[in-house]
Amino acid sequence: IKTAEHKKLNDAYMFINETLMQALLKIDGIECTPDAEKARQRRRQAVRLLQSWMDQMDRKRESIKQAEVTISQ
Repeated sequence: IKTAEHKKLNDAYMFINETLMQALLKIDGIECTPDAEKARQRRRQAVRLLQSWMDQMDRKRESIKQAEVTISQ
């Protein structure tokens, strides 16, 4: 991958990852009362969804790194 393309991909990754992390922190800061079971379930669902998106981003980033190594050999 060309240097400019690599920088663009890395910048996009960092932006998306930071946005997801900020959303995760906001959701994590939500406190639900013990009797608000539905709200707690939705909060857990949102946390799991955000974490899965972050995991997907990490896997994509790693696959790009592996492709770069393969191409450079």
